[in-house]
Amino acid sequence: MMTEQDRSKVFWLLKKYSSYTAWKALGDAYFVFSDAYMEAIRLFDHTNADPRDEHALSGEAKRILTGRIGFEQGLPRLKQGDRSVWHQNSRGVLARACKSIVFIGQILNETEYVLDWMKNKTAVLDAAKDLDAKYDRLAAVNDRPANRAAALGQKSAFGRVDLIFNFPPQLPEVPHPTNIVVATGEEVPFDGIYEPEWGTLPDAPNLGLLAKIKALLGNKPSLMDDVSADGLATVRHRDIGCMNYLLSCTQAPLYQDGELDPAIPVHWRLIWKDTRYLDGVIPDEEAEYLAPAVMDPATRLRCEAGQPCPAEGEWSTPSAQGSCHFKQGEVLPDVKSDYGQTIWYCEQPAS
Repeated sequence: MMTEQDRSKVFWLLKKYSSYTAWKALGDAYFVFSDAYMEAIRLFDHTNADPRDEHALSGEAKRILTGRIGFEQGLPRLKQGDRSVWHQNSRGVLARACKSIVFIGQILNETEYVLDWMKNKTAVLDAAKDLDAKYDRLAAVNDRPANRAAALGQKSAFGRVDLIFNFPPQLPEVPHPTNIVVATGEEVPFDGIYEPEWGTLPDAPNLGLLAKIKALLGNKPSLMDDVSADGLATVRHRDIGCMNYLLSCTQAPLYQDGELDPAIPVHWRLIWKDTRYLDGVIPDEEAEYLAPAVMDPATRLRCEAGQPCPAEGEWSTPSAQGSCHFKQGEVLPDVKSDYGQTIWYCEQPAS
């Protein structure tokens, strides 16, 4: 269930991760990596190199430089408010740059490839890890927006990065919903943040018979209030459901709460229309986006599972949704998840 605090956090993160400031930081990290990789190729001993190795390096360099060109072309356009840079078409230069980042994760996988030919191997891998950590957050902004897991953090190609988000001391309120609604399969009218509505679900002929819809929703009984004979399902508003950033001129997606959950048709209601940068101004709040995560013991305590809670208050972990109240001295529980070791963070100390 999405609480109001969850909604505020997701709204903040989606604005942040779709911002020019965040993507500029990703581009800067990409430039550092590409410089290091090109230096590795320059330092490579070409004297007696196998022609196949030379051919492979040439192909890798071409794909990496293609990604660099994508950032060089896309960032100035994004700074002017052109968000088509994320589309999966000929205009989507940042989308293509992201594909280059995925490729980088593949060619630097030390369990699959031998990297000892690099004279500056440490510099290359360090730059790649920094790039991947930034990309891990921003990958949700494209034609196929991810849902809760991607909005709140996910695994990365080099192993999970520490999911500490630098939320501001006071989260802004989520705007009141607009009257603009788009159903799954329809064209999204505006760039911005949308929220799924659990009212009457749109008819979806591609899903087949009513039995198909019931099967999709069958493992989520909390969603079901009624399924009528005409194949429309009525479910409780906001029992679950995470906002997404949707791009204009793309098709509104199905909603999927997690990778193993069924994808279902929904109505998406516009919460916030993204008009940033059209006036040539970067909003002041973006200065907070890249601020260091708050680690002051009074406001951001950290504790591993199995250890006694150092202070009473509301605690959360990337391994689970929501927060829990723990008293000082109470042993913090381990949460089984794909994130590995459970780390708890104090969201709000008891007054």
